[in-house]
Amino acid sequence: MTREVLRGFSRNFIGAVEKTRTSTGSPPQRPQRCASTSSATTAFKVFFKYSEKFAFCKAIFVEYSYEGKIVKQNSPQTQNPVRWEVAQNIVEYPEALGRMKKIVAHIQEGTGPETVWLLEHPSVYTLGTSSVKSDLLNPGDTPVFETGRGGKITYHGPGQRVGYVMLNLKSREPDLRRYIWTLEELLIRVLAEFTVKAERRSGRIGLWVVNTNQQEEKIAAIGVRIEKWVTYHGFALNVAPNLECFKGIIPCGLKDFGVTSLEKLGIKSPLREIDGALKKHFFELF
Repeated sequence: MTREVLRGFSRNFIGAVEKTRTSTGSPPQRPQRCASTSSATTAFKVFFKYSEKFAFCKAIFVEYSYEGKIVKQNSPQTQNPVRWEVAQNIVEYPEALGRMKKIVAHIQEGTGPETVWLLEHPSVYTLGTSSVKSDLLNPGDTPVFETGRGGKITYHGPGQRVGYVMLNLKSREPDLRRYIWTLEELLIRVLAEFTVKAERRSGRIGLWVVNTNQQEEKIAAIGVRIEKWVTYHGFALNVAPNLECFKGIIPCGLKDFGVTSLEKLGIKSPLREIDGALKKHFFELF
């Protein structure tokens, strides 16, 4: 009896989805890198949960194939909400690192929600797992911390929006490259709202802007760590930091490229506006 009910719900739902797809002429889109110039084919598979207590079925997620790639979209009724936090004060780096580890442990144990934490740090240099000492040129009085994240050396400080993203990729899509690509896409969309065209570059993780002298400068850095498929660390977007502080290092080990910020590009936007754009596009992509 239960199986028959499930089959009926599945047939009806798939028929409705296919009808919608045909009438609109555009299937659900994957991120652009997975698209091709050939015609797209889309197939749907719907999974239902049957309640013996209440005698009804509901879709728990939809799995569809676009261009041969599988995507799972959770039903809003069953998806665990991502906790979104914005620190009101500057957070010391060791404090942030300790809190991130606790949040990650809770996610791994299933006792805490996935979390995005936006904040600012006091001036610090942080070393990724690929850092080399020669990239630390003249730190002066600025503290230096080893972090355990991927990447090389970078700077954090007031005026820079740091985003620590703690997600369980095992329950989403266990694909590190896709995750990093999606973080980049998040920042590209956010910057586009402020009339900045940010671009990816092969072999250089992060986002780049071409200045008026046709030189490429980095506006956002990405460095992540994953433990048991739970992510942490994340991104740093230069809104209005003191760019002179980057002169104490070779940022990300790339000595032939400079850094920029929204402020340097002539765009003065308060962090709350940046945060609003980050939140909007995050929930579009993740």
